Amino acid sequence: MSPSIDLPRDSAAPTARPSAFQPFQRLQRLKLLCLGGLFLLLALLSVAQGWESMRELAAQRRSQALVADIHELRERLLDTEDALRVYQTTNNDVLLRQYLRCAPPCLSTAGLQAQADDPAQQALFERVTEWSQILLPLLRQALEGGPSTAPLPLPAIGQMRRLLLQAEEAELATLRRHEEAWRTRGLQLQLVLGATLLLGFAGVLLLQRRTQALVRAGLRAEAALEEALLRDPLTGAYNRRGLDLHLAHRLDQARQRQQPLALLALDLDGFKAVNDRHGHGAGDAALRTIVARLQETVGEHGLVTRTGGDEFVLALQAPMDEAGAHLVAQRLLHAVGVPLALSGGAEARLGASIGLALFPRHGADAPTLLQAADAASYAAKRGGKHRVCTFGEPAWAGAAHAVVPLRRVR
Repeated sequence: MSPSIDLPRDSAAPTARPSAFQPFQRLQRLKLLCLGGLFLLLALLSVAQGWESMRELAAQRRSQALVADIHELRERLLDTEDALRVYQTTNNDVLLRQYLRCAPPCLSTAGLQAQADDPAQQALFERVTEWSQILLPLLRQALEGGPSTAPLPLPAIGQMRRLLLQAEEAELATLRRHEEAWRTRGLQLQLVLGATLLLGFAGVLLLQRRTQALVRAGLRAEAALEEALLRDPLTGAYNRRGLDLHLAHRLDQARQRQQPLALLALDLDGFKAVNDRHGHGAGDAALRTIVARLQETVGEHGLVTRTGGDEFVLALQAPMDEAGAHLVAQRLLHAVGVPLALSGGAEARLGASIGLALFPRHGADAPTLLQAADAASYAAKRGGKHRVCTFGEPAWAGAAHAVVPLRRVR
C-alpha cells in the first residue's frame, strides 16, 4: 500500500476566477429590484390615492345630499308659511293643503342632524328642530280646522329660514373645501408620480449607462481573450490558430484585389545548441529576441507567427512579388544572424533556412501555400542552411540567395 500524503493545513484551495458575466448578473438583479420597487411604490400610491378619492367622493356626496335636503326644507318652510297666511285669511283647510304641496306634516328636520358631521352644524340643526317643534303644532291645528285667528309665529319662521340659509351656506363651503382638497390631493399625486417616474427614468438611464460600460468592458475582455488565444504566450507572436485566421483574411484580400502575396517558412539553425549549452531560459530569451527582430524587419503590417519550437511562418504585406519577397527574406537572414547576447555575458549566433511560396503561383489556398513554403524551407536546409529557397527551385539554387551583409532596415 502506498503511503498517504497529508496536505499542509494552511494550504489554501485554489479559488476559481470570477466570471466576466457576474457583473451583468448583479446589474440584472439590481434592475429587477429597482423596477419591482418602482412598481410597488406606484401601486401603493395608486391605492392610497384611490382610498383618499373614495373618502373625498363619499364626503362630497354627503355634502351634496345635505345641501339638497336643506334646500328642500327651506322650500317646504316657505310653502308652510304661505299656506298658514292663506288659511288665516280664508279659514279654508282645502286651500291650505293645496298651498302646502306636500303630505303633512311636511317639515322634517330629524334627518339633517344625523347627516351633519360638523359639531357646529349639528348644533345649528338642533335649533332648527326646536323652531320646527313650535311651528308644527300650529300647522296641525290649522289642518284640523282650528281657529283662523291663531297668531302666526313669524319670528320663528324667519329664524328657521335664516338658520337653514346659514346651514346651507356652511355646507356649500364644506363642499367647496372637499372639492379643493380633492384637487390638491390630485395635484400632489401627480407631482409624486411625476417625481417617481423621473427618478425611475434617471435610475434606468444610470443602469443603462452602467450596462453599456459593462458591455464595452466585456467586449474588450472578449477581444483580449480572443487575441490571447491567438498569441504564443512565450514570444507574443501569433500561434497556429492566429496564422490560420489572419492568413485566410490576407488571402481573401489578395484574391479580391488580384495581387501577389508572399509566404515565408523560417526554421532557425543552431537553436538546439543554445538550449543545450545555456539552458532553456536562455533559449526562451533568444526566441523572444528573434521574434522582435522578425517583426521589426517585416513591419507592422507583416504577419509573424510561431508554429513550432523554432519554426516560424511569415506573411508579407500584399502586393509582394518574388523579387521583393527575396529582398525581405535576405533582411530576415541578416536580422537572425546578428549575435545574441545571453545571460552571463555569453553570446550566440543563429542562422535561418527560409522557404518562399507565392500566391497565386504556388497555391490558391492557405494549406497549399503552407505546404509549399515548408517544402522550400527543407530544401534550404538541405542546400546548406542560412539561405532562401523558392518552392520548385533545386536545392542548390538557394545558394544564390544566401545571406549577404546588409544594413538592417528599420
